[in-house]
Amino acid sequence: MSRSLLLDVRKVFRGGRRKQAPLLAGATLVGLLFAVTPAAAQTGNITGTVSDVATRQMLESAIVRLDDAEGGVLTNASGRYVIVGVPAGTHQLTFEILGYGSQTLQVEVPAGGAVELNAELTGQALKLQELVVTGVARQAVGTLP
Repeated sequence: MSRSLLLDVRKVFRGGRRKQAPLLAGATLVGLLFAVTPAAAQTGNITGTVSDVATRQMLESAIVRLDDAEGGVLTNASGRYVIVGVPAGTHQLTFEILGYGSQTLQVEVPAGGAVELNAELTGQALKLQELVVTGVARQAVGTLP
């Protein structure tokens, strides 16, 4: 540090100003906390599980989609999911997995809080289009060894 800068810093801490500097630093820190808090308080988290309605078995790799978004989150091996940073308010969650019917549920996300929403899916047979297989037979010409 240069000597002139050191002298300027020492002037601030002389006399009655020593008490003002920590107070100013504390006020700045509190101001920053209040500036950050409203943004964080406007979002919340959604957690829950996805299970089979008949067996109560937790479903791994079910897709949980928020408000018809293109992407989503997958449930883990225990059937649990977490969506963080969801804007506060009312949202639709859609639960899907191959071999089960999808389910859409409404949830109210509190600002700065968390809500739990569990889904139970009903197994259903897959409906496939018909598959037609055709073949052509050829008559072999010649003798076999």
